[in-house]
Amino acid sequence: MPALEQLSKTLDPKRFAVVGISTDEDALLAEEFLRQTGITFTNFLDPGGSIAKSIGMQVYPETFLISADGVLLRRMPGYQEWSSAEMIAQLEQTYRDSSRNKPAH
Repeated sequence: MPALEQLSKTLDPKRFAVVGISTDEDALLAEEFLRQTGITFTNFLDPGGSIAKSIGMQVYPETFLISADGVLLRRMPGYQEWSSAEMIAQLEQTYRDSSRNKPAH
């Protein structure tokens, strides 16, 4: 989570948003964790995992790269090195590729 927090501050907010979904049953415990770790990016609570089930999550954590128009670009299961230059380059490339593949209006 701290690496995702750093990523949320590194990426251009006009092009990227980091959003978390917690399946914890205890909302107060989840909120306290976010406070203690200094997490400021948007987080949602999904007790019971209904959101996770609806999007077909099978691995925790799992990351979804979603375009601004709601198209799933990529699924990334497991932990990632979010603060690495390689990861940031991958995210930037995925963004560029999705922008190029948009139909003209």
